[in-house]
Amino acid sequence: MNQIFKLVNNKRDLLLFKNKKINYDIYAKSEINGKRVTLDQHINDTLHALYCLMCNVNKFNYLKPYIEIALTYHDVGKVLPYFQRKTINNEEYKPFDVYANVPHSLFSALMVDPDELKKYLDQQLPYTGKSETYVHFILSAIAYHHWRDNFFDIIEGYTDVFTNLKALVDNKQKWFKILINLNKIYSKINFANPNLLKLNKKQLDGLSNGITYSKYFTPPYLISHLPLRIDANSQINNSVLNDGILISGFTMICDHFASLIESGAINNINFKDIEIQGPDFNIIKNNISNELNNKIGKENNGNNIWQFNEVKNNLEKNIILLAPTGIGKTEFAYLWSNGEKMFYTLPLRTATNQIFERTQKIFGNDNVGLLHSDADLKIFEQSYSDHLKYDTESFRTYELSHQLSLPAIISTGDQFFPYALRPPLYERIFAKFAYSRLVIDEIQAYDPKSAAIIVKFIQHIYNMGGKFLLMTATLPEFIKNEIDKRTDNNDYITIDLFNTYDNLSSFSKHKFKFIIENYNDDEKKVYSDDLINTIIKKSLENDGKRVLVIMNTIKQAQEVYNSLIQNNNNIDIRLFHSRFTQNDRKTKENDLLDFIGNNDKSRDDKRAKILVATQVVEASLDIDADYLFTEIAPIDSLVQRMGRVLRQAHPQGRDLLNIAKNRYNINNASNSVNDIIPENVFIIIYKNEKNKNIYESGKGFVYDNELIKISIDLLNDKLLDNSSINDNKKYDEVDLSKLSKASKLLSEKEKSDLVSNLYINLTEKSEYLKQFYNMLSILDAGYMSDRKIDAQKIFRDISSVDVINEDSIEDLIKDINNFNFNNKNAYFDFKNEILNKYVISIQSNNKFKNYINDYNSIYQKIQNDDRLSKNVNFNILKNWLQGIYTIPLDYNSEVGLIKINKKE
Repeated sequence: MNQIFKLVNNKRDLLLFKNKKINYDIYAKSEINGKRVTLDQHINDTLHALYCLMCNVNKFNYLKPYIEIALTYHDVGKVLPYFQRKTINNEEYKPFDVYANVPHSLFSALMVDPDELKKYLDQQLPYTGKSETYVHFILSAIAYHHWRDNFFDIIEGYTDVFTNLKALVDNKQKWFKILINLNKIYSKINFANPNLLKLNKKQLDGLSNGITYSKYFTPPYLISHLPLRIDANSQINNSVLNDGILISGFTMICDHFASLIESGAINNINFKDIEIQGPDFNIIKNNISNELNNKIGKENNGNNIWQFNEVKNNLEKNIILLAPTGIGKTEFAYLWSNGEKMFYTLPLRTATNQIFERTQKIFGNDNVGLLHSDADLKIFEQSYSDHLKYDTESFRTYELSHQLSLPAIISTGDQFFPYALRPPLYERIFAKFAYSRLVIDEIQAYDPKSAAIIVKFIQHIYNMGGKFLLMTATLPEFIKNEIDKRTDNNDYITIDLFNTYDNLSSFSKHKFKFIIENYNDDEKKVYSDDLINTIIKKSLENDGKRVLVIMNTIKQAQEVYNSLIQNNNNIDIRLFHSRFTQNDRKTKENDLLDFIGNNDKSRDDKRAKILVATQVVEASLDIDADYLFTEIAPIDSLVQRMGRVLRQAHPQGRDLLNIAKNRYNINNASNSVNDIIPENVFIIIYKNEKNKNIYESGKGFVYDNELIKISIDLLNDKLLDNSSINDNKKYDEVDLSKLSKASKLLSEKEKSDLVSNLYINLTEKSEYLKQFYNMLSILDAGYMSDRKIDAQKIFRDISSVDVINEDSIEDLIKDINNFNFNNKNAYFDFKNEILNKYVISIQSNNKFKNYINDYNSIYQKIQNDDRLSKNVNFNILKNWLQGIYTIPLDYNSEVGLIKINKKE
């Protein structure tokens, strides 16, 4: 085939070109598991992936011709000698020239003739008059389908790589051999257009003389400024700009999925699995009906259940769902997904693990993926590279490609929401969400900056054509107002169960009261022995009760746990927080359901039980306690914590009065809920004579102090039946001596109103609101991050770091020596068998900053250790241990990380 003869300009060269044969292969990537893929095969594989994808995502079929072009030429740059010889060790490749080290994707865009591409688009494809815009889209998709940390320096002109490239091109003998190599590749690609593949020498000359690459090819973080770069008089509407994002995104999706197939990293997977179809809506509905029968204790036909009633007319709507805790919001989300692709996001990793298992029961085990920080989506900013034989980025990207192809994906929010800042490779995420349904659970658990980023992410996905469901028991009004502004009333509604169903809004099962504790800065234990004795006494009531104790800091949770252990009277006491090794944490997570879960098995165990935890248990964990002792927190968090108490009782099913009488052993003929429900929620507030602003162990660092003060006053007003709200009230200080000692039964509607009043009472000068609106303003102004790691830090505000206890190094080395680095899925085995055994994720606060440096890198510590076997693959090990540090820690599997062991 003569696909590439346009590359030569005279008959003599053409004759030589046609008759020239080469006796070596041209590869797309390094050898993995003894297998190599040629470049032409990889390009054809990406096109095959595209055709399979468009069969399942036919709403974007009109973009297929553009994506075909991008995929056909996306890896032209892999013919450069540096890539073949140095990057993937193709020692037979000719010519030998390893000085022109240009990233292959950047070179690929230079090999597509923009003028010929415009002609082709004008002749063959729609959007007459916008072909120049789509030329930019296609070339940008080619140039940036990979992104590495050094790209910014290259495309902004801080290197001389293009000068070296020009020297290679000017060497006619070497360049002619490269053209021959290209002919070998593209003679095997049916779609290749002979007019398009041609080096743009004018652009290369410009790059060699100081013009930046970003002037020719718009990088992703500047795409919002694209109209200025094309034509000052033209305007690009949102739908056309979305097409540019989709062309890039689908190019990446097809490229990565083709690599997944070629790697053999996952068994029994083929190209049609690039987008796996989920179960039909009726199957989902039937599975949920069976689950609800078990959950609420009665038969139903779908007509008497709110989830089925509300979903009937709202399947195609974007929705905000306001509903009480424990009412079955998750089941509604499953129904609303309508058999389409669903991303279900939660704030905490612990909650994702439980929702993952619940989702598998509805969608099937093979249809559900799980993504969180421990599931390696964090490598998205790196994509995969090809410079290692067993490249970890490749393995992780392969696994990510597989996960994102599944019908239901459960994830922590920090895996996707940072893409609101549109860092490199964001197009792939936007493309996935453009035909998916996004579920956001428990938005109140995020800090104000993160909440603003989530609002912006919702806006982006909505504009791309995706759908969203935000569901919570406690939604601050200012968040709802911003979502209202950014969506269309025609396809967006709010479902407020508090004002729709009387039996839900009036449902009452939590009676709270305050406990005031003296806080002494000079003592390690800041609470009284009376508090510990009260907790123990409650657990021993009537031969055994289930008590949940929630502290705002890990340190305080550990102290309470230790105090309870010291006073143990045959009580089963557990501790749960985030600062355990992955293996220890997983063991404890699995134990929670049997220990204090919302199920008959755990309730049949009548022993006295106490679970001490931090706020990791407050969202979406299906646990059921009889009593709750909790530190003061903002009302929305308190409402979530209350939702873990008397969870078995359900307003649409199991009878509250009978459950409460049985649970609390009350022999009372009264049918009044107020008489039956005892004080079962105890809110602990600390009183400090030296510092009037200390109310909880976080001292204002965990929760905004203004929110704490307003919460205390609003709850006390509720105790006093004072329903009036004073807009002029000042919350500079709370007089704890005036707090009521009474108790109050709260309905679900009253809880919702309390949350609304909490945020209504925030002043315009509130630091909390400032953080929210300032972040939103920055994003609305078009801020885009050029690195995903920065986007993640902005989202979480507090960066976390992985550490290994210095005392564990000897055992770690033994495990490394015994590990088989040649396994097919070696990285994942290494992670599960070794890293999860030793690694603890911690917040990188001031206490740890002195240890986070190159010297304390775990790889730096062990690389020259004589105890390491010579059989260890050090190149692989360095990559796998990247970003992990060693610190002298006081740690045990019972209480987790206690402190840093200070050594000389």
